[in-house]
Amino acid sequence: MEGGIEKVMLKLNPDTLKTLIVDSITGREIIDYKLGLKKGQSITINLQENSGNPYFNVMEPGEEFVAIYNSSIEGNTYEGAADKNGDYTIRVYMMRSAARRNETCKYMIDIALD
Repeated sequence: MEGGIEKVMLKLNPDTLKTLIVDSITGREIIDYKLGLKKGQSITINLQENSGNPYFNVMEPGEEFVAIYNSSIEGNTYEGAADKNGDYTIRVYMMRSAARRNETCKYMIDIALD
């Protein structure tokens, strides 16, 4: 874990270019899922919560804090195309109030590339 953030490199099924993440976070835990994209490549991310209220941000390669997408504002489905080559970050977290109560969120994230 780097700086309190767990980093996970994703590998998609090479035949379908899809993956399903089933995971959970508790309290102030944050998980960064990293995924290599090529410029122009389309991606769809769909978050489904099983319990609690997890959210995700999408950040471009090299970015640690500035998101190009924030699900707490824009909803649980992101569709877009990569503006550059590199490892994009899907950061899963809870809102501060839920984190302070040390809640646990169980979630699934569907990721598909075109």
